[in-house]
Amino acid sequence: MPVLYVVATPIGNMGDITPRAVEILRDSGLIIAEDTRTAGLLLERFNIPQKKAVSFFEGNEIKKLGYIAREIETAGKAALITEAGTPCISDPGYRLVSMLRKKGVDVIPVPGPCAAITALSASGIPSDRFAFEGYLPKNDKKLREFLSALKWERRTLVFYESPRRIRRSLEVMSGIFGGREACLFREMTKVYEESIFAPLSGILEKLQPEPRGEITLVVSGCVETQKTDYDFEKIVSLIREEAGISASKAAKIAAKITGLKKRDIYRVTAEKG
Repeated sequence: MPVLYVVATPIGNMGDITPRAVEILRDSGLIIAEDTRTAGLLLERFNIPQKKAVSFFEGNEIKKLGYIAREIETAGKAALITEAGTPCISDPGYRLVSMLRKKGVDVIPVPGPCAAITALSASGIPSDRFAFEGYLPKNDKKLREFLSALKWERRTLVFYESPRRIRRSLEVMSGIFGGREACLFREMTKVYEESIFAPLSGILEKLQPEPRGEITLVVSGCVETQKTDYDFEKIVSLIREEAGISASKAAKIAAKITGLKKRDIYRVTAEKG
């Protein structure tokens, strides 16, 4: 039975790789990598003989699925790695894993570094419940819509962002989320590692004019009560009157308008009724 190992690799400091990860990479007959050049350097760094490597990244993943499935059957043991950190987190690796599981291939995780979890653990922001939101939209309008939909989210939020866009993203986020506590991590585990813990506007003030390196941002969730300036009873009533639909469907539409959860709106209107 062929096996795919999902292998986490360092996000910066090479000392963070696990002995098990090195062993798996050495024993695998095939390496599936986001960047085969980076994979080659990693193997060289740990004196692992070069393997057959196949690239798998956003853009070529669909056409490569069938080919990789056949190669894994031939190799017997294969390792999936990403550019850095844990595969399938904000990359298309999950599509490969899903397809292989449906084919009966055994998929085994080899845990290790993950930028989102690493940042969360050192942020000082509540970590009992959190939502990983990945990379923020590049388009300004989509960015505002994306963040507005998260305005009332109570869980801690974790984002990835590029250094080129981080200042604009912080400006928009500060306008929508207000003065929430946040922690920005730049170049984690590397020589010029930096973290800034402050309200969102404070991070913007302390951040270098032109920061470099990958950025992970942890933002505290909404701590306000579900009582807002919205008159839910009136909104739901107007929607029902105009559309001629049930209270449940009207609450669903109101949820899309306000960014709140349908069940909370429905509960508030039921209590008032």
